[in-house]
Amino acid sequence: MRVGQNFCSAPHPLPLLRSASRRVAYGKYEDRLGLKLESRNSSLEVMVLDRVERPSENWVLSNPTRFSVTISCEKGTSMRTVLFLAALAALQIPSALAQDALPPCDGDITMVRVSTIKPGAMANFMAAVAAHKAWYRSHGFKDNIIVASKVFVRDEKTGTMKYSDTEVVTYHIRIPGGARTQDKRDAAWDAYVKQYRDSSDIKNEYMTCMPKLVP
Repeated sequence: MRVGQNFCSAPHPLPLLRSASRRVAYGKYEDRLGLKLESRNSSLEVMVLDRVERPSENWVLSNPTRFSVTISCEKGTSMRTVLFLAALAALQIPSALAQDALPPCDGDITMVRVSTIKPGAMANFMAAVAAHKAWYRSHGFKDNIIVASKVFVRDEKTGTMKYSDTEVVTYHIRIPGGARTQDKRDAAWDAYVKQYRDSSDIKNEYMTCMPKLVP
């Protein structure tokens, strides 16, 4: 788990309450907990847990233990609260890993993606597929296979079969894990990803175990 942190000073949150509300809150603490709270001005260091997120595409294949935690400063949050949130996030990691870990596969791990092509963007989408394959080859990946399959549909006017101009199924066979690609991502990577985004939307995506292909 990676943690980034910043520190800042902020006033204690309780003095920010209206005086009447503060008296009620203080009274409840005294009655129920036997604690006497006194209002005073002070400064303290705080950290705020903004979010907990997984790394991007394919992280589960090779980075099943990496989570990203971003910490930044915000007024009115105590260190105790932040530490509690960080501990809570850490407790969620084992269950998330258990849910996302792939079972054994006796074939090839394959990502199958159904993409909806934007109007007039089929050629740009196919160019993105070609650039995608070229990026892997130019960066030393030789064993993965990327295939784009056009979909047959029936023409509503003529009743004949034709290729869909709005849907494509792609297969990424033996997809390299994120750890192998993370440090190699560059302008060419960003360019083909942008081509995909400009020309299509992901309709469905499946991680599958494809049987070994034989002649």
